[in-house]
Amino acid sequence: MPFLESLGASLHYEIADGLFPRDILFIHGNLASNLWWQPALSEWKFKRSGAEKYPGRAVFMEWRGFGKSSAPNTSADLTIERLAQDSLSLVNFLGMHRPGLIGHSMGGGIALQAILDSPGTFDSALLLNPVPSSGYYSSPKQLALIDRMRVDQRICFTVMASTILNAHKIEEDFLERIAADAFGAANLNWRGVPEQTMSFNLQPRLNKVTIPIALIHGEHDHICSLADSEKTVSLIPGAQLIKVPTGGHSLNVENPKEFVRLADEFFQA
Repeated sequence: MPFLESLGASLHYEIADGLFPRDILFIHGNLASNLWWQPALSEWKFKRSGAEKYPGRAVFMEWRGFGKSSAPNTSADLTIERLAQDSLSLVNFLGMHRPGLIGHSMGGGIALQAILDSPGTFDSALLLNPVPSSGYYSSPKQLALIDRMRVDQRICFTVMASTILNAHKIEEDFLERIAADAFGAANLNWRGVPEQTMSFNLQPRLNKVTIPIALIHGEHDHICSLADSEKTVSLIPGAQLIKVPTGGHSLNVENPKEFVRLADEFFQA
């Protein structure tokens, strides 16, 4: 089971070979894990079956306090800058040359931070329903719900399922595994991540982004607004916004076939 030691943390990552023309790094969202990429990964494997294998690797990173990665020592370990540095450390450790980058929700914010902190490292990036580039505000009501999720796994299941449009169409076993991963988050992550997402603002620097960027945004997302993605796209030179009228917050799970189609079109272009 591969791990990277980075700035006092043990970060778990997984690799799938032969699916892409070049390496691509995947970064999941808050209260998530690599499990969220499994439906899309299965679709890619099916789509590529029987074809000549590509040389690129799909690399899936679990950030501090989620999945099999170690817990943060302090909430300062959950700043967007630290999480972005972890992703850059993994790129360097694996010798990934100008990889593509895919980030979902908070993973989209981490991806943008990594792009800004290390110009020239990535070739292009696809952000799926990313958090607002000005930061994400959690209301007292939302924080209270997070506290309840932390101690009640059934509430955690209900909330996590609500982030997936038409969750009733998803196999319940998969939803249970998603909820179990969320419920297993490190203690500091529950309040630490929301606290950190309220304190960053990438917008003043977005005009410095020089690589191709696309944002996919499901129009039924009730977590991250379409207006925020439109604002982010307007600040990045040449960025494009792909609206999905039938999508919610998590197209990678809701409709992996459509997500894979859009991702392949973007990276092949």
